[in-house]
Amino acid sequence: MTAELLTKELDRAAGGKGTTRAGAAATVAGLSAGGLPVGKTKLIDGSGLDSGNRTTCNLLHAALLAGGVHGPIGDGLAVAGRSGTLNDKMTSTAAEGRLRAKTGAIYGVIGLVGYVDAPAQNPTSTPPVSFAFVLNGVPDEIKRGIIRDRLGETLALFPAGFSAATIEPLPPVIPTPPKGTKPTAKTTTTTKPAGPTTTTSASP
Repeated sequence: MTAELLTKELDRAAGGKGTTRAGAAATVAGLSAGGLPVGKTKLIDGSGLDSGNRTTCNLLHAALLAGGVHGPIGDGLAVAGRSGTLNDKMTSTAAEGRLRAKTGAIYGVIGLVGYVDAPAQNPTSTPPVSFAFVLNGVPDEIKRGIIRDRLGETLALFPAGFSAATIEPLPPVIPTPPKGTKPTAKTTTTTKPAGPTTTTSASP
């Protein structure tokens, strides 16, 4: 409700009638004016609950970094095993107390955007790892949660065990059409691991 009201207020502040549609457009315009990669972002509402909303991990990641590691956004994030929507998530793992993130979920979709801090006992061992993760096409709510938590736990192990490049999306792949047919412009994105559409941005 608060997000919807703020979205309408953005339109009103710009001299409009205070509608969700115009407020959503103002949101995208503001992000673009701030130099963030809005690309093909499409906002239908302010809450993010409409299934027609579209955005990218690149934009989510850029918005996170624009706020700063310990800015209002960074310091307001839920902490794994400690607070907010992550209060009971990733407990007794390397992520507990270190992963700070904004969660999000609607039917078939789950997201996680935030930071993983260095271990408290060695705070200068590595800079915070920033990441943005969106998973689409998994209707099973429990399975989506398991995937999200496993990702967070894995990120907390960085730099041991994997590099950021191993979890980045692969380039778009243009399917080879059957013989006798004309190629189309349609593309699909292949990611690691194979399975549901997964897009992740991460950087140390």
